[in-house]
Amino acid sequence: MFVIAACGSPGSATGDGPGGDDDDGPGSDGPGTGDAPPDPCEPGTWCIEDSPVPNILLRAVWAADLDNVFAVGDGGTILHRRANVWTAMTTPTTSDLSGLWGLSATDIWAAGEDGALLHYDGDSWTAQGSFSTDFGGIWASGTDDVWITHAGGVTHWNGQQFDTTALPGELFAISGSGPTDVWVTGETANVHHYTGTWTTSIDPGAGATYFAILAFAPADVWVSTFTPNKQTVHFTGSWTPEPATGTTFQSFHPINSDDIWAAGSAKAGHWTGSSWAVETPAGNNAQMFGIGGIGGSFWIVGSNALILHRR
Repeated sequence: MFVIAACGSPGSATGDGPGGDDDDGPGSDGPGTGDAPPDPCEPGTWCIEDSPVPNILLRAVWAADLDNVFAVGDGGTILHRRANVWTAMTTPTTSDLSGLWGLSATDIWAAGEDGALLHYDGDSWTAQGSFSTDFGGIWASGTDDVWITHAGGVTHWNGQQFDTTALPGELFAISGSGPTDVWVTGETANVHHYTGTWTTSIDPGAGATYFAILAFAPADVWVSTFTPNKQTVHFTGSWTPEPATGTTFQSFHPINSDDIWAAGSAKAGHWTGSSWAVETPAGNNAQMFGIGGIGGSFWIVGSNALILHRR
C-alpha cells in the first residue's frame, strides 16, 4: 500500500495533545476571523516552521484561512496553526490520519486508518460513524456532500447517513469542483469520475496507478504518477502528459488553472501554465506528502515533522 496525502485545496480544541496545548492564545474568541498577524516568512521564500510533535510523519494540510491552518499525521496527530504558531490538538484516535478537508474553521473532516473518521466543529474533534476500513483521502463540496476514499470504493455522507459505493482499486486520492464533478484515483485504479453516476477506470495513459488528483472543472483535471516523462497528466477533453522530472507528486495546491504548486519526494513543483519547474525548497531532504493553503500562501508537510511555508 502506498502512503498518500490528501489532494487539492480550493475555535480550536482545548486540552493537552501530544506536544502542547491548543488554546487559541490571549484574547481569542474561538476559531477566529482569519485575520492573521504579520507573517514572518518573506514573500517568495521558503520558511521552515516548528512542529510541536517531533519526528512525526505529517500527511496532509488544509487551511480555512491564514490564521486557521490544520495538518494531520501519524498516531492521530492533528496540528493547528494560529498566530504563526503550530500547536497539537486533542483527538479521539491514535490511528494514522491521511485525509483532511474542510468547509470552514468550524467544519473540518479528517480520515485515516482503522476506520478513523473525525469531524471538528470549532470546539473539539469527535469520531463519526463506525468503520473498520482504512480511509485515504477526503473531499467535500458542502456539509451534506462529503466523500472519503478507501480500498475498493468510496463512502459518502449526505448530511444524514453514510453510504458506500464499490469502485475498482486501492483509492486514496480525491478532488472535485462540485457535487456532480468528483474524481478519485489510487493504486491499480486508473481514474473514476462521478457526475451523478460513476464512470470507472478512465485511462489517462500513464499506467494504472496515480497518486494525486486535482479537479478544476469536468474538463480540467490533473493526475500525478511515477511514469517517466508522464509524471503529471492533464485532462482538457483528452489526456496530455506534462513531465515533472525528478519527483512523484503526492499532492496538488491550486492557485488558478495556470498556477499550481505540488509536492512529492523531497521536491516542490510549480506549474506556470506551460511547464513544471521542480525545486528542492530550503535544502529539504524529507519526504513531502501534503500541500495546502490559501492562494499563494501555502504549507507543505511530510516526514520528520516537516512543515514548510511559502507565501
